[in-house]
Amino acid sequence: MKRIIIVPASVCAALLLAPAIANAAPVRTCAEGELPPFRAAGLFEVAAHRRFDLPVVTYPFAPTPRHTRPLRLDLLIDETGHVACYRLPENARGETPPLSNDEQPVIDALSTWTYTPFIRYGAPTKTYILEYIYEQEAFEKIVPLPEGPVSGFSVTLGRNSRSVSYPGYSVTVKGDSQAVFHGFYQSDVVGDHAYRLPPETVTALIDAARKTNIWSARNGYFANIIDAGSSGVNIAMGGQTKSVNDHAGDAVGMPQAVRDFMADVDRLTGTDDFIHLSATGVARLREGGFDFTSQAGADLLAAANADENASDAAVMALITAGAPVHGGKAWLSIGLYGDGDTGLLPVAVLFNRTPVIAALIDKGLLLRDGKPDPVIVNAAFQAAVAAGHMDVVQTLWAWHPALTYDEMGKPRPVTLRLPRTYQPHGPDGFAIARFLLDQGCDINAADSDGVTLMDIAAASGDPAFVRYLLDHGATIDAVDGMGDTVLYYADEDAVAILLLDAGADPLRTANNGDSFATTARRDERTPVLAWLKAHGVEGF
Repeated sequence: MKRIIIVPASVCAALLLAPAIANAAPVRTCAEGELPPFRAAGLFEVAAHRRFDLPVVTYPFAPTPRHTRPLRLDLLIDETGHVACYRLPENARGETPPLSNDEQPVIDALSTWTYTPFIRYGAPTKTYILEYIYEQEAFEKIVPLPEGPVSGFSVTLGRNSRSVSYPGYSVTVKGDSQAVFHGFYQSDVVGDHAYRLPPETVTALIDAARKTNIWSARNGYFANIIDAGSSGVNIAMGGQTKSVNDHAGDAVGMPQAVRDFMADVDRLTGTDDFIHLSATGVARLREGGFDFTSQAGADLLAAANADENASDAAVMALITAGAPVHGGKAWLSIGLYGDGDTGLLPVAVLFNRTPVIAALIDKGLLLRDGKPDPVIVNAAFQAAVAAGHMDVVQTLWAWHPALTYDEMGKPRPVTLRLPRTYQPHGPDGFAIARFLLDQGCDINAADSDGVTLMDIAAASGDPAFVRYLLDHGATIDAVDGMGDTVLYYADEDAVAILLLDAGADPLRTANNGDSFATTARRDERTPVLAWLKAHGVEGF
């Protein structure tokens, strides 16, 4: 009789990692003060630079779920993209809890982690990042998927979010390939909508249930987190049923396989085609007999148009199918540019939906009672400026929009609708600014936050934009509501040096007590530091 040896998950992880780390020196802990007091890279940027798959810590099953949280690692990445040192977080008592046997292999493998080097001010630089390592419990035992005819299979996935960032919906698929999607919160498509999936999709769903061992999961993973969303899946197969519910399950070690199966159901049933309307979603609505000319059609047009993740092709398909362009209400309100009839065209402009813009103008959406509607014209024009697309600005200029907008009871030049520093700049920001200045916009006006066009130009990183404003009398002495000068907005060295040459004061302190010179030294901006030294700035 053969003996079966069960190897603990932590030992398996160590064995898998051993070949990779055998010849690598261990990564040291960071010295006091070695990590800067702020993170220079966000989580999405870190994920884009990561050249490996993050590990998952797996610990043994216990009758009572363990309350856990991801293992947080503070890392300093060197100029070559390798981990220079790490730090573990402290608890409320200022202590660093010891690592478990399941967590230690992650630290041992840090020397094998590599990232595409992080670029700051044009050169690779040391960067402080955070990584979170998911921790999950192992299944108590593997329970195979029951066998039975496909006709007896069904699966329902439901998600109910308490966050404004995530949709609420459900989808049910039966063995005969019939599916029903129900959207009720932050979904472009709302209500029940039946559609048919290919038979191979049902086969793929059954395979996913078998591969992820979903029948082995607990019936529920619940953490006492009030504002967390909930998801649940119910499967029927071979005359048996299995339900798995997730309410902040990540906090109690819900296995990754459960999350993977729910994601498989989403992917295979095409829920995203309804949540963020696609051409496929429109086709499935048409197959189900949806009345595009109804009030529901108008609401769907408004919702999909206001959903940045919905496709232009889907919005155009709705217009072509006869969805009313008047009277629609969207779940997502773009209040800055109006709602309902007022907002449909401005939102299309804001998201640069080129074919949709032309179709809505052709349908007379800029008119009211046969005459240009200044409310819609102005809202659409301001959106075009904010989107940064010169062709749309010029198209709407023919409708005689106003060059100012009202903010806190004061008229502001529409140039200040150009994106702020925390938004991506449209490709034609400089050209739009130049065009609007030629039409008479005030070059030195500020908005209610004290931000000027020069601040916007400096943030764009375009020296030509900044030079143009300097040559046409723009001031560099303005201070915004946070006490910051234009140098604060100059992340590009060439722009900063251009402003310094023009007389911007590098020693002026902002509300936080730091000067531009201080932050340049902290950020190791070599060209700027060389300028400060060459010009005899105090302290350099």
